[in-house]
Amino acid sequence: MCGEPASGSGWHDPGVFYSAIITDLPYGTSIQYAVGDLDVATSDTRRWTSLVTLTTPPKPGTILDSDDGELMFLAFGDMGQAPVNGSQQHSWDYGDHGEINALNSTRRMIGEMHSSKPPSFVMHIGDIAYSVGFLSEWAQFTEQIRPVAEKIPWMTAMGNHEMGFENSFFAGTDSGGECGVPYSAYFQMPAPANSFGPDQPWYSFRFGPVAFVVMSTEHNFTAGSPQLQFIEQALKSVDRSVTPYLVFTGHRPMYVDSNWDGDDTSDQAVSRLLRATVEPLLLEAKVDLCMWGHHHTYQRTQPVFNATVNPEGPTHVVIGMAGYDLTHDFYPEMLPYFAYRTDKHWGYTRVRVNSTHLRMQFVADDGGDILDDFSLPKRSFANANDDIADGRSGWEL
Repeated sequence: MCGEPASGSGWHDPGVFYSAIITDLPYGTSIQYAVGDLDVATSDTRRWTSLVTLTTPPKPGTILDSDDGELMFLAFGDMGQAPVNGSQQHSWDYGDHGEINALNSTRRMIGEMHSSKPPSFVMHIGDIAYSVGFLSEWAQFTEQIRPVAEKIPWMTAMGNHEMGFENSFFAGTDSGGECGVPYSAYFQMPAPANSFGPDQPWYSFRFGPVAFVVMSTEHNFTAGSPQLQFIEQALKSVDRSVTPYLVFTGHRPMYVDSNWDGDDTSDQAVSRLLRATVEPLLLEAKVDLCMWGHHHTYQRTQPVFNATVNPEGPTHVVIGMAGYDLTHDFYPEMLPYFAYRTDKHWGYTRVRVNSTHLRMQFVADDGGDILDDFSLPKRSFANANDDIADGRSGWEL
Protein backbone atom coordinates (compact mmCIF):
# COMPACT_ATOMS: atom_id res chain seq x y z
CA MET A 1 0.00 0.00 0.00
CA CYS A 2 1.15 3.55 -0.61
CA GLY A 3 -0.61 5.48 2.15
CA GLU A 4 -3.39 5.85 4.69
CA PRO A 5 -5.85 4.42 5.44
CA ALA A 6 -4.86 1.34 3.40
CA SER A 7 -1.48 1.11 5.12
CA GLY A 8 -2.92 1.62 8.60
CA SER A 9 -6.44 1.75 9.97
CA GLY A 10 -8.00 0.38 6.80
CA TRP A 11 -5.70 -2.62 6.51
CA HIS A 12 -7.35 -6.03 6.36
CA ASP A 13 -5.30 -9.15 5.70
CA PRO A 14 -6.98 -10.72 2.64
CA GLY A 15 -5.37 -14.10 3.19
CA VAL A 16 -3.80 -16.07 0.37
CA PHE A 17 -4.77 -15.41 -3.24
CA TYR A 18 -4.92 -18.34 -5.61
CA SER A 19 -5.32 -18.07 -9.35
CA ALA A 20 -5.66 -20.75 -11.98
CA ILE A 21 -4.82 -20.26 -15.64
CA ILE A 22 -6.68 -22.78 -17.77
CA THR A 23 -5.15 -23.13 -21.22
CA ASP A 24 -6.25 -24.58 -24.56
CA LEU A 25 -9.96 -24.13 -23.95
CA PRO A 26 -12.16 -24.77 -27.00
CA TYR A 27 -14.35 -21.93 -28.20
CA GLY A 28 -18.02 -21.75 -27.20
CA THR A 29 -17.96 -24.73 -24.86
CA SER A 30 -19.71 -25.18 -21.49
CA ILE A 31 -17.27 -26.18 -18.76
CA GLN A 32 -17.93 -27.10 -15.14
CA TYR A 33 -15.50 -26.25 -12.37
CA ALA A 34 -15.30 -26.20 -8.59
CA VAL A 35 -13.01 -24.42 -6.14
CA GLY A 36 -11.68 -26.03 -2.99
CA ASP A 37 -8.99 -27.96 -1.17
CA LEU A 38 -8.81 -31.72 -1.52
CA ASP A 39 -7.42 -33.79 1.31
CA VAL A 40 -5.54 -36.31 -0.79
CA ALA A 41 -5.19 -38.78 2.07
CA THR A 42 -8.94 -39.07 2.71
CA SER A 43 -10.37 -37.82 -0.60
CA ASP A 44 -12.49 -35.47 1.49
CA THR A 45 -14.42 -33.17 -0.89
CA ARG A 46 -16.47 -31.34 1.74
CA ARG A 47 -14.29 -28.25 1.39
CA TRP A 48 -15.22 -27.76 -2.26
CA THR A 49 -17.84 -25.53 -3.78
CA SER A 50 -20.65 -27.00 -5.79
CA LEU A 51 -20.06 -27.26 -9.53
CA VAL A 52 -20.40 -24.03 -11.51
CA THR A 53 -20.90 -23.89 -15.27
CA LEU A 54 -19.22 -21.32 -17.48
CA THR A 55 -19.12 -21.01 -21.25
CA THR A 56 -15.92 -20.10 -23.04
CA PRO A 57 -15.94 -17.18 -25.51
CA PRO A 58 -17.11 -17.84 -29.05
CA LYS A 59 -14.53 -17.93 -31.78
CA PRO A 60 -13.99 -14.40 -33.11
CA GLY A 61 -16.44 -13.79 -35.93
CA THR A 62 -18.27 -17.12 -35.75
CA ILE A 63 -21.33 -15.67 -34.02
CA LEU A 64 -22.07 -13.89 -37.31
CA ASP A 65 -22.48 -17.22 -39.10
CA SER A 66 -25.86 -17.78 -37.47
CA ASP A 67 -28.97 -15.99 -38.72
CA ASP A 68 -30.17 -15.47 -35.17
CA GLY A 69 -26.72 -15.26 -33.61
CA GLU A 70 -26.37 -12.51 -31.07
CA LEU A 71 -23.80 -11.54 -28.45
CA MET A 72 -25.04 -9.76 -25.32
CA PHE A 73 -22.93 -8.17 -22.58
CA LEU A 74 -23.49 -5.70 -19.74
CA ALA A 75 -21.47 -2.53 -19.27
CA PHE A 76 -21.25 0.21 -16.63
CA GLY A 77 -18.86 2.04 -14.32
CA ASP A 78 -18.72 3.36 -10.76
CA MET A 79 -20.72 0.68 -8.97
CA GLY A 80 -19.25 -0.07 -5.54
CA GLN A 81 -20.87 -2.14 -2.83
CA ALA A 82 -22.93 -1.97 0.34
CA PRO A 83 -23.91 -4.38 3.13
CA VAL A 84 -27.19 -6.11 2.29
CA ASN A 85 -28.36 -5.71 5.91
CA GLY A 86 -27.99 -1.92 5.82
CA SER A 87 -25.31 -1.87 8.50
CA GLN A 88 -22.88 1.01 8.68
CA GLN A 89 -19.47 0.90 7.02
CA HIS A 90 -16.84 3.34 5.80
CA SER A 91 -18.27 5.16 2.81
CA TRP A 92 -18.67 8.61 1.28
CA ASP A 93 -22.26 7.68 0.40
CA TYR A 94 -25.54 7.69 2.28
CA GLY A 95 -24.28 8.32 5.81
CA ASP A 96 -21.59 5.64 5.76
CA HIS A 97 -23.88 2.92 4.46
CA GLY A 98 -22.10 2.30 1.15
CA GLU A 99 -23.22 2.52 -2.44
CA ILE A 100 -26.76 1.32 -1.67
CA ASN A 101 -27.97 1.57 -5.25
CA ALA A 102 -25.22 -0.86 -6.30
CA LEU A 103 -27.31 -3.58 -4.66
CA ASN A 104 -30.22 -2.84 -7.00
CA SER A 105 -27.93 -2.92 -10.05
CA THR A 106 -26.33 -6.19 -8.90
CA ARG A 107 -29.66 -7.87 -8.20
CA ARG A 108 -30.99 -6.93 -11.60
CA MET A 109 -27.83 -8.26 -13.27
CA ILE A 110 -28.26 -11.52 -11.36
CA GLY A 111 -31.74 -11.63 -12.86
CA GLU A 112 -30.20 -11.22 -16.32
CA MET A 113 -28.24 -14.42 -15.68
CA HIS A 114 -31.54 -16.33 -15.44
CA SER A 115 -33.05 -14.90 -18.63
CA SER A 116 -33.54 -16.90 -21.81
CA LYS A 117 -30.48 -15.16 -23.34
CA PRO A 118 -28.11 -14.37 -20.47
CA PRO A 119 -25.14 -12.04 -20.92
CA SER A 120 -21.78 -13.45 -21.98
CA PHE A 121 -19.65 -11.11 -19.87
CA VAL A 122 -19.58 -7.87 -17.89
CA MET A 123 -17.49 -4.76 -18.64
CA HIS A 124 -16.98 -2.71 -15.44
CA ILE A 125 -15.23 0.53 -16.40
CA GLY A 126 -13.42 1.69 -13.28
CA ASP A 127 -14.27 2.62 -9.70
CA ILE A 128 -14.92 -0.98 -8.84
CA ALA A 129 -15.52 -1.51 -5.10
CA TYR A 130 -14.99 2.01 -3.66
CA SER A 131 -13.09 0.49 -0.75
CA VAL A 132 -10.65 3.47 -0.92
CA GLY A 133 -8.28 2.05 1.67
CA PHE A 134 -10.66 -0.05 3.76
CA LEU A 135 -9.61 -3.37 2.33
CA SER A 136 -12.29 -5.63 3.83
CA GLU A 137 -14.71 -3.97 1.41
CA TRP A 138 -13.00 -5.70 -1.52
CA ALA A 139 -14.05 -9.05 -0.06
CA GLN A 140 -17.57 -7.75 0.38
CA PHE A 141 -17.68 -6.54 -3.22
CA THR A 142 -16.45 -9.84 -4.67
CA GLU A 143 -19.09 -11.71 -2.66
CA GLN A 144 -21.75 -9.28 -3.90
CA ILE A 145 -20.93 -9.96 -7.56
CA ARG A 146 -20.13 -13.68 -7.13
CA PRO A 147 -23.47 -14.97 -8.55
CA VAL A 148 -22.53 -13.27 -11.81
CA ALA A 149 -18.73 -13.33 -11.81
CA GLU A 150 -18.44 -17.05 -11.08
CA LYS A 151 -20.31 -17.81 -14.32
CA ILE A 152 -19.19 -15.16 -16.82
CA PRO A 153 -16.06 -12.99 -17.12
CA TRP A 154 -16.10 -9.75 -15.12
CA MET A 155 -13.78 -7.56 -17.20
CA THR A 156 -12.59 -4.28 -15.68
CA ALA A 157 -10.74 -1.03 -16.27
CA MET A 158 -8.82 0.86 -13.60
CA GLY A 159 -10.37 4.03 -12.16
CA ASN A 160 -9.21 6.85 -9.93
CA HIS A 161 -10.60 5.13 -6.82
CA GLU A 162 -8.33 2.17 -7.52
CA MET A 163 -5.14 4.06 -8.46
CA GLY A 164 -5.21 7.72 -7.41
CA PHE A 165 -2.47 8.84 -5.04
CA GLU A 166 -0.04 11.73 -4.82
CA ASN A 167 2.40 10.33 -7.39
CA SER A 168 -0.11 8.97 -9.90
CA PHE A 169 -0.67 10.49 -13.33
CA PHE A 170 -3.58 12.49 -11.97
CA ALA A 171 -2.43 13.25 -8.45
CA GLY A 172 -4.87 12.84 -5.58
CA THR A 173 -5.91 10.62 -2.70
CA ASP A 174 -8.87 8.89 -4.36
CA SER A 175 -7.56 5.35 -3.82
CA GLY A 176 -7.20 5.76 -0.06
CA GLY A 177 -3.58 4.63 -0.31
CA GLU A 178 -4.29 1.50 -2.35
CA CYS A 179 -2.41 2.70 -5.47
CA GLY A 180 -3.81 -0.08 -7.63
CA VAL A 181 -2.50 -3.04 -5.63
CA PRO A 182 -5.76 -4.67 -4.39
CA TYR A 183 -7.44 -4.04 -7.74
CA SER A 184 -4.63 -5.80 -9.59
CA ALA A 185 -4.80 -8.76 -7.20
CA TYR A 186 -8.56 -9.23 -7.39
CA PHE A 187 -8.95 -8.54 -11.12
CA GLN A 188 -6.05 -9.88 -13.15
CA MET A 189 -6.78 -8.75 -16.67
CA PRO A 190 -4.78 -9.93 -19.73
CA ALA A 191 -2.26 -7.09 -19.53
CA PRO A 192 0.51 -6.92 -22.16
CA ALA A 193 3.10 -8.46 -19.85
CA ASN A 194 0.63 -10.91 -18.26
CA SER A 195 2.17 -9.98 -14.92
CA PHE A 196 0.74 -9.16 -11.52
CA GLY A 197 0.79 -5.50 -10.54
CA PRO A 198 -0.73 -2.08 -11.20
CA ASP A 199 1.95 -0.81 -13.60
CA GLN A 200 0.40 -1.64 -16.99
CA PRO A 201 -3.36 -2.15 -16.57
CA TRP A 202 -4.26 -1.74 -20.23
CA TYR A 203 -5.15 -4.64 -22.50
CA SER A 204 -7.23 -5.86 -25.41
CA PHE A 205 -9.41 -8.88 -26.05
CA ARG A 206 -11.86 -10.33 -28.57
CA PHE A 207 -15.28 -11.73 -27.85
CA GLY A 208 -17.28 -13.05 -30.79
CA PRO A 209 -17.70 -10.25 -33.35
CA VAL A 210 -16.33 -7.52 -31.06
CA ALA A 211 -12.77 -6.38 -30.39
CA PHE A 212 -12.15 -4.39 -27.21
CA VAL A 213 -9.26 -2.09 -26.38
CA VAL A 214 -9.13 -1.02 -22.72
CA MET A 215 -6.97 1.88 -21.53
CA SER A 216 -6.10 3.22 -18.09
CA THR A 217 -6.89 6.90 -17.76
CA GLU A 218 -4.94 6.77 -14.47
CA HIS A 219 -1.62 6.26 -16.27
CA ASN A 220 0.31 8.38 -18.73
CA PHE A 221 -1.33 8.32 -22.16
CA THR A 222 0.44 11.31 -23.71
CA ALA A 223 2.72 11.25 -26.77
CA GLY A 224 5.59 8.78 -26.46
CA SER A 225 4.13 6.95 -23.45
CA PRO A 226 4.11 3.13 -23.43
CA GLN A 227 0.34 3.18 -23.08
CA LEU A 228 -0.27 5.34 -26.14
CA GLN A 229 2.06 3.10 -28.13
CA PHE A 230 0.03 0.10 -26.97
CA ILE A 231 -3.27 1.76 -27.89
CA GLU A 232 -2.03 2.57 -31.39
CA GLN A 233 -0.72 -0.96 -31.95
CA ALA A 234 -3.83 -2.63 -30.51
CA LEU A 235 -6.21 -0.59 -32.66
CA LYS A 236 -4.20 -1.25 -35.80
CA SER A 237 -4.14 -4.99 -35.05
CA VAL A 238 -7.91 -5.41 -35.22
CA ASP A 239 -9.03 -7.35 -38.28
CA ARG A 240 -12.48 -5.98 -39.02
CA SER A 241 -13.34 -8.91 -41.27
CA VAL A 242 -13.17 -11.11 -38.17
CA THR A 243 -14.30 -8.72 -35.43
CA PRO A 244 -16.27 -6.09 -37.36
CA TYR A 245 -17.19 -4.11 -34.23
CA LEU A 246 -14.54 -2.18 -32.31
CA VAL A 247 -15.17 -0.84 -28.79
CA PHE A 248 -12.77 1.39 -26.88
CA THR A 249 -13.08 2.01 -23.16
CA GLY A 250 -11.49 3.77 -20.18
CA HIS A 251 -12.61 5.36 -16.94
CA ARG A 252 -12.40 9.18 -17.28
CA PRO A 253 -14.44 10.31 -20.30
CA MET A 254 -13.19 11.87 -23.51
CA TYR A 255 -16.55 13.60 -23.95
CA VAL A 256 -18.65 14.59 -20.95
CA ASP A 257 -21.47 17.02 -20.22
CA SER A 258 -19.99 18.48 -17.02
CA ASN A 259 -19.41 22.06 -15.97
CA TRP A 260 -16.33 21.13 -13.90
CA ASP A 261 -13.39 22.82 -15.58
CA GLY A 262 -10.15 24.35 -14.37
CA ASP A 263 -7.46 22.27 -12.67
CA ASP A 264 -5.67 19.38 -14.38
CA THR A 265 -7.97 16.73 -12.87
CA SER A 266 -11.24 18.43 -13.79
CA ASP A 267 -13.63 16.67 -16.15
CA GLN A 268 -13.12 19.05 -19.04
CA ALA A 269 -9.32 19.29 -18.65
CA VAL A 270 -8.97 15.50 -18.78
CA SER A 271 -11.37 15.32 -21.72
CA ARG A 272 -9.31 17.84 -23.70
CA LEU A 273 -6.12 15.88 -23.01
CA LEU A 274 -7.73 12.62 -24.14
CA ARG A 275 -8.98 14.27 -27.33
CA ALA A 276 -5.56 15.73 -28.08
CA THR A 277 -3.68 12.45 -27.69
CA VAL A 278 -5.99 9.45 -28.11
CA GLU A 279 -8.92 10.65 -30.23
CA PRO A 280 -7.06 10.77 -33.60
CA LEU A 281 -6.26 7.06 -33.18
CA LEU A 282 -9.94 6.28 -32.63
CA LEU A 283 -10.97 8.04 -35.83
CA GLU A 284 -8.24 6.36 -37.85
CA ALA A 285 -9.28 2.92 -36.56
CA LYS A 286 -12.97 3.68 -37.15
CA VAL A 287 -13.92 2.76 -33.58
CA ASP A 288 -17.67 2.21 -33.29
CA LEU A 289 -18.33 2.85 -29.60
CA CYS A 290 -16.41 4.41 -26.71
CA MET A 291 -17.55 3.62 -23.17
CA TRP A 292 -16.49 5.71 -20.15
CA GLY A 293 -17.36 6.11 -16.49
CA HIS A 294 -16.26 8.55 -13.75
CA HIS A 295 -19.12 11.01 -14.14
CA HIS A 296 -22.05 9.48 -12.26
CA THR A 297 -24.67 9.95 -14.98
CA TYR A 298 -25.73 8.40 -18.25
CA GLN A 299 -24.80 10.39 -21.36
CA ARG A 300 -24.61 9.66 -25.10
CA THR A 301 -23.10 11.65 -27.93
CA GLN A 302 -23.82 11.48 -31.60
CA PRO A 303 -20.92 10.13 -33.72
CA VAL A 304 -18.30 12.78 -33.02
CA PHE A 305 -14.73 13.88 -33.68
CA ASN A 306 -13.02 17.04 -32.46
CA ALA A 307 -16.20 18.11 -30.62
CA THR A 308 -18.11 18.14 -33.92
CA VAL A 309 -20.71 15.72 -35.22
CA ASN A 310 -18.93 13.45 -37.68
CA PRO A 311 -20.45 10.22 -39.06
CA GLU A 312 -16.97 8.69 -39.28
CA GLY A 313 -16.33 9.19 -35.57
CA PRO A 314 -17.30 6.91 -32.69
CA THR A 315 -20.33 7.32 -30.49
CA HIS A 316 -19.37 8.00 -26.87
CA VAL A 317 -21.36 6.94 -23.81
CA VAL A 318 -20.72 7.88 -20.19
CA ILE A 319 -22.13 5.07 -18.06
CA GLY A 320 -20.98 5.83 -14.51
CA MET A 321 -24.42 5.35 -12.96
CA ALA A 322 -24.25 1.82 -11.51
CA GLY A 323 -24.33 2.64 -7.80
CA TYR A 324 -22.41 5.64 -6.51
CA ASP A 325 -24.31 8.83 -5.68
CA LEU A 326 -25.33 10.57 -8.92
CA THR A 327 -23.62 13.72 -10.19
CA HIS A 328 -25.67 16.84 -10.94
CA ASP A 329 -23.42 19.31 -12.78
CA PHE A 330 -24.72 19.33 -16.35
CA TYR A 331 -24.43 22.47 -18.43
CA PRO A 332 -27.75 24.37 -18.55
CA GLU A 333 -28.10 23.48 -22.23
CA MET A 334 -27.02 20.11 -23.62
CA LEU A 335 -23.90 20.35 -25.78
CA PRO A 336 -24.77 20.28 -29.51
CA TYR A 337 -23.00 16.99 -30.25
CA PHE A 338 -24.81 15.14 -27.42
CA ALA A 339 -27.99 13.16 -28.04
CA TYR A 340 -29.15 12.15 -24.55
CA ARG A 341 -28.34 12.72 -20.88
CA THR A 342 -29.88 12.00 -17.49
CA ASP A 343 -28.71 12.49 -13.91
CA LYS A 344 -31.76 10.94 -12.27
CA HIS A 345 -31.36 7.18 -12.65
CA TRP A 346 -29.01 4.40 -11.61
CA GLY A 347 -28.58 1.26 -13.67
CA TYR A 348 -26.39 -0.38 -16.30
CA THR A 349 -26.31 -0.86 -20.06
CA ARG A 350 -27.18 -3.94 -22.06
CA VAL A 351 -25.34 -4.30 -25.37
CA ARG A 352 -26.51 -6.68 -28.10
CA VAL A 353 -24.41 -7.36 -31.20
CA ASN A 354 -25.42 -9.31 -34.29
CA SER A 355 -24.46 -9.48 -37.97
CA THR A 356 -25.93 -6.08 -38.86
CA HIS A 357 -25.71 -3.74 -35.86
CA LEU A 358 -24.67 -3.03 -32.29
CA ARG A 359 -27.56 -2.04 -30.04
CA MET A 360 -27.16 -0.45 -26.58
CA GLN A 361 -29.88 0.03 -23.95
CA PHE A 362 -29.76 1.88 -20.63
CA VAL A 363 -31.60 -0.28 -18.09
CA ALA A 364 -32.89 1.50 -14.95
CA ASP A 365 -31.98 -0.36 -11.78
CA ASP A 366 -35.35 0.05 -10.03
CA GLY A 367 -38.09 -0.99 -12.44
CA GLY A 368 -35.95 -2.26 -15.31
CA ASP A 369 -37.29 0.37 -17.71
CA ILE A 370 -35.29 1.07 -20.89
CA LEU A 371 -34.36 4.77 -20.66
CA ASP A 372 -32.24 5.02 -23.81
CA ASP A 373 -32.02 2.69 -26.80
CA PHE A 374 -29.85 3.21 -29.87
CA SER A 375 -28.19 1.18 -32.62
CA LEU A 376 -24.97 1.52 -34.60
CA PRO A 377 -24.86 -0.22 -38.00
CA LYS A 378 -21.92 -2.43 -38.85
CA ARG A 379 -19.34 -0.50 -40.84
CA SER A 380 -18.05 -1.86 -44.15
CA PHE A 381 -14.33 -2.36 -44.76
CA ALA A 382 -12.55 -3.16 -47.97
CA ASN A 383 -9.57 -5.50 -48.27
CA ALA A 384 -9.72 -6.79 -44.70
CA ASN A 385 -7.74 -9.96 -44.08
CA ASP A 386 -9.00 -12.92 -42.08
CA ASP A 387 -5.87 -14.20 -40.40
CA ILE A 388 -7.36 -15.55 -37.17
CA ALA A 389 -6.25 -19.12 -36.59
CA ASP A 390 -8.76 -21.87 -36.00
CA GLY A 391 -8.98 -23.73 -32.74
CA ARG A 392 -8.58 -22.31 -29.29
CA SER A 393 -9.87 -19.22 -27.53
CA GLY A 394 -7.42 -16.40 -26.82
CA TRP A 395 -8.10 -13.17 -24.96
CA GLU A 396 -5.34 -10.96 -26.30
CA LEU A 397 -5.14 -9.36 -29.72
